[in-house]
Amino acid sequence: MSGLNIKSQIHGARVALLLSAIFMGGCGSSSRAGSDPGVGDGNPTPVVFSDFEDFDPGQFPDELIDDRGEIKHDVPAALMEDRADAGVAQFVSGFRIQTFASIDRDAALQAEEAVQHWFANLSDEVRMEYDIPQRLPVYNQFKQPLYRVRVGDFTSRAEAARVMTAMARSFQRVFVVPDEVTVYR
Repeated sequence: MSGLNIKSQIHGARVALLLSAIFMGGCGSSSRAGSDPGVGDGNPTPVVFSDFEDFDPGQFPDELIDDRGEIKHDVPAALMEDRADAGVAQFVSGFRIQTFASIDRDAALQAEEAVQHWFANLSDEVRMEYDIPQRLPVYNQFKQPLYRVRVGDFTSRAEAARVMTAMARSFQRVFVVPDEVTVYR
């Protein structure tokens, strides 16, 4: 019985091999994928989109634009004139003039008022002689343990020294100190 069993296994293997060869041969084709059946040259037929497209642009006529008038927009003038960053405050390392330091808050407030009064009553000759800016802010800062009255926002020590020379005529102890200053660009 074992001889008959081997023959039937060999016969089954031959049949399976023959069936797979027939199946694989039927899947093959001599033409390229995507070409029209029946066309043997292998060149695909071009697709014409107008056969499928039904959009009618005539339903949407263009309107003529009158460009002879003035253009109206909502863009701010600063952007149109390339002044977008004009007046923007920046904090940079610079210098101030210290006019007063004390632990007494009331004395610091009086010293601040004295500097503001001095600046408000400056003559035009002194302003021009020492090149004093039109705006000279006064700061009353508290850093423990002292109140400090400081003047100006200067980016260079030389500029602060010029104004300090003018202030030295009216105040006893003035000197230039490095500080973070506000600059408007």
